[in-house]
Amino acid sequence: MTVFELDSYHTLFVKNARDCLNNLKTNLITYNSSTSQEKITKVTEMFRLAHMIKGQSAFMNYQNTTRYCLLLERVFKTVKEKNFVFNSNQIDQLIQVLDTLSKNLDTIDHQKKEIDLTEKINSLEQIYKNQYENSHH
Repeated sequence: MTVFELDSYHTLFVKNARDCLNNLKTNLITYNSSTSQEKITKVTEMFRLAHMIKGQSAFMNYQNTTRYCLLLERVFKTVKEKNFVFNSNQIDQLIQVLDTLSKNLDTIDHQKKEIDLTEKINSLEQIYKNQYENSHH
């Protein structure tokens, strides 16, 4: 792949990932005011959006972003499969995750490298284990 092609993919990746993040955030912000059926639809859409960012990040070899989005995707999958309903604290936590992803995208856009997400990944893994995986909502 030439440098030009890689730059084109890089620009497209950042644009698509930002679009997905904006849609994720909109779905989270409007989640609590939605009907039960709308909540199911929103969770399915949020899973799809996290999955898209994960796949695109893997293609671009942004491994931290891929791992972080895998965990986010797992949260949405578990919520859907177990018919959980997010509480406002969980929504706030997820919005913080999206804010971290947004900062990471800014760094990728301007410096063509990721920020170190190790601490954030570990934190999200703990949140997942404590609030979703082992929970019986």
